Amino acid sequence: MISKYFFLLNAIILIGGIFKDNISGVKAAESPQVSGEPISSDRYFMHFREYCTLEFEMTVFSLDHVLGVGEIDEMKKILSDLKSIKKEVVTSARKYHQVVMDDEDSDNMTSRISDRLLCLCNEIKVTDDYYALLKNIFWAEQRSLEDAFIEINKKENVVDRKKLIENINMLKSNFKKYLDVLNIKLSEDQMHNTAMRMSKFLTDVFGLTIKIVKPIPLIPDDGNTPS
Repeated sequence: MISKYFFLLNAIILIGGIFKDNISGVKAAESPQVSGEPISSDRYFMHFREYCTLEFEMTVFSLDHVLGVGEIDEMKKILSDLKSIKKEVVTSARKYHQVVMDDEDSDNMTSRISDRLLCLCNEIKVTDDYYALLKNIFWAEQRSLEDAFIEINKKENVVDRKKLIENINMLKSNFKKYLDVLNIKLSEDQMHNTAMRMSKFLTDVFGLTIKIVKPIPLIPDDGNTPS
């Protein structure tokens, strides 16, 4: 999982600080300048930001595919094509970003990208003006995630981190802070959807996903060691 990469990275940085400061890759479009942006020179944060940047660059890349598409049904079909989105995510992570992903990571990122676009493009054609608006909304979500990451990373135990990650109202408030600066209004459903998606993103990064596995019996019925 991506969380294993981040925690291993953090340990290596603390021990030796051997990672390079500069990160290669496709640069995101210039974002609005807002006071209070999260600023950190911590290399753990910088690699988180690279992972975050990958997701939002690929969101815009997927949005490009529906710019000017006239039929709503055709647009939804493109934005629901998880196989194609995942292929682009995996390629970009490998070629342009210092991001290590396994299959689960890429599946989760793909799902969030599709959900983000379907939430905001539902029944709305993507014109040039709406395209520009969406990029600002994506920017606000990314900055909100970075704010949340910094606060969560200050907590030293899993319980406190999990409380913040699952605090949907806090995540929604962080997101609204940036939207207000940009004078952008979203519906309550869109705000809630975004906060839930942010929670899932942070859960992946901090490795707090609970996995259901096949139980192994404590006392095998046949007396043999379970396989």
